[in-house]
Amino acid sequence: MFTSFRLPQTRFIKREVRPPASTLYFGIPLGKEKPARPMTGVFIPEGYQLQPQIDLIVYLQGYRYLYPSMSIDGYWSLHQKPFWPLRPGVNLSLKNVILIAPTLGPRSEAGSLTEPGGFDAYLDQVCLSLMEHGPYRRARQQPVIGNIILACHSGGGYPMRQVIQTCDRYSLNIRECWGFDCLYADDDETFWADWAWFHPNSKLYIYYLSDTEDNSKQLQRQQLPNIYVERSSARGLKAHYWVPATHWRYRIQKTEFLAYRGN
Repeated sequence: MFTSFRLPQTRFIKREVRPPASTLYFGIPLGKEKPARPMTGVFIPEGYQLQPQIDLIVYLQGYRYLYPSMSIDGYWSLHQKPFWPLRPGVNLSLKNVILIAPTLGPRSEAGSLTEPGGFDAYLDQVCLSLMEHGPYRRARQQPVIGNIILACHSGGGYPMRQVIQTCDRYSLNIRECWGFDCLYADDDETFWADWAWFHPNSKLYIYYLSDTEDNSKQLQRQQLPNIYVERSSARGLKAHYWVPATHWRYRIQKTEFLAYRGN
């Protein structure tokens, strides 16, 4: 049985056209964003083709120790430190997918997103917002959610686990989970092995560096056919921050169930 859940009404905040095609920002409070402003970014790539069923990547950010007041609009726009070129990566992948990124708390607190019914309510509000302010505003009916990819960096790994555990309606649509240097919890290898065992048609991709190496290798040693663990090729003093950028575009392009724009 699923719990009925309502988020506060969505507010349209602003629109950006760089990078193309557009990024829409909505106020969808999750309850744990402070001191950052509650804000969800929705990126529609250049050449996006309307479909009755939409595929989504939901990205959960890591800790923001240095930028506790920064919402998602600042987070993925750090051009001088392009650790998270998430939107350009979607464009360059040529895949027909919409990227969604909520603002989490300073320590990746996800609030209502991880409560029973919260993930469903959140995605329903995003879809409604796409009809009211986005590319589906001329459509006759609200688009249906198709495939979902959950992706996270660093401390975002724990809320990704929590979303999986809610067993919401849309959890059945999660085809892949991508973890970028995120396996910090003591029982991560057990949790994800159990998830993979009970979801044989879904996949988990893990890219790790030294701080998450032990848990990642323990998970790898279980040799489950739908878990892929790889040491990241990110380099430098701040390699941890470069892990998503290093593998993001490639991971999108290699996802077979995502259609190409123009097909």
